[in-house]
Amino acid sequence: MKTAIIRGLFLFGAGAGCATVVAQVYYPPPPITVGEWQARANKALIELSDLGLYVAYFEEGRVAVNLIACPPEPRPKMPANAVDQRLLDRSLGAMYSLNIGNSAAQKEPVFAVDKCKPYNNK
Repeated sequence: MKTAIIRGLFLFGAGAGCATVVAQVYYPPPPITVGEWQARANKALIELSDLGLYVAYFEEGRVAVNLIACPPEPRPKMPANAVDQRLLDRSLGAMYSLNIGNSAAQKEPVFAVDKCKPYNNK
């Protein structure tokens, strides 16, 4: 009888633990409005564009960053909430390569170059 109670408590605890893990993994994020999505997306665009200023080059799983910003010339004047497409392309490509490096558990997927080098000039 004592063993059955202990076994039952153990099985209940294991089941509750599994249910908690599954609930956290598969629980959908809270709903979002169109305005919230657009505000978050605009903020992300600006952040990604700013990161693009530092990308020297990227390749599959590796990203080289400049220690100082290297803006493309000339920098166009952009309307509100718009960013330079060249900088956005750089940063998105670098993020894609970084994700590949992180997924492959590559050591040091991001590294620095000595000076400001123009984009894709290895």
